[in-house]
Amino acid sequence: MDKDQLKGDTLKFEETLLPSFNSIDLKRTIETDYNYRFGSKEANIAELYHENSKLVRGSTVKIPDDLHQRREQARTWYFDTSYDFQEKDLNPKQLSTAIVRHRDHSDAMQRLFAQFSDTDQDGSLLYGLDIFLYSDDKITRLLPGRDFLWIERFVDDDLKQLFAKAIIDPDQAQNIDKGTWFFVVGAFWRHMMLVGPRGYRNTLYDVGAFVERFSRAAVREDIQCQVETHFYEHHMDDFLLLDGTERSTLALIRLEE
Repeated sequence: MDKDQLKGDTLKFEETLLPSFNSIDLKRTIETDYNYRFGSKEANIAELYHENSKLVRGSTVKIPDDLHQRREQARTWYFDTSYDFQEKDLNPKQLSTAIVRHRDHSDAMQRLFAQFSDTDQDGSLLYGLDIFLYSDDKITRLLPGRDFLWIERFVDDDLKQLFAKAIIDPDQAQNIDKGTWFFVVGAFWRHMMLVGPRGYRNTLYDVGAFVERFSRAAVREDIQCQVETHFYEHHMDDFLLLDGTERSTLALIRLEE
């Protein structure tokens, strides 16, 4: 970034320079969104959501009085019933294609899995979030209250290329097989079914809490940790077999031991 560009970006924090009403920009950019926001005839999509997710007194879309009880019931049911089976229920010959045990990983990774799958600890965040991992040519899922990862799919070269296309940073895209990738996925309706559009905000709160706590825990284990929140969601969701609406990727965390 040159000095003139840096100076221009700094001035944005001090004032908004209103463009002439006689000027027209045919190409939409981040810059034009910012400069024309006061005179735009169309609502900014981010601001539109913000307004429509506000709590309004007298609205029929309101927070239920028994929200805390209903939310705890939903959490308890989800944590108790999801992937509730015994290993004996699986064909022993096919076990390695279905699960990967926590104990098959390093001691540091086992401690992370234990902390973030324990629903009495940080695993409580796995109500509004799904956590997927990619390593060793497999996509797996961290489950609440379970001591194993569920294998979602095996990754071939074509899927690796899809993952690489989803990453904006070219250096990272060339090194997707280094370390372990954690995908923080929002399952928006688990909150929204209780509080309406406001629940989308709750999902974003959960993402922030998970990334912060997980990053700190990784550092305590002396594991290199890198967080990324900018990527091409359509490619990333296709890689994880997500529909992109009910569930979508919100953050990436790469760990390298």
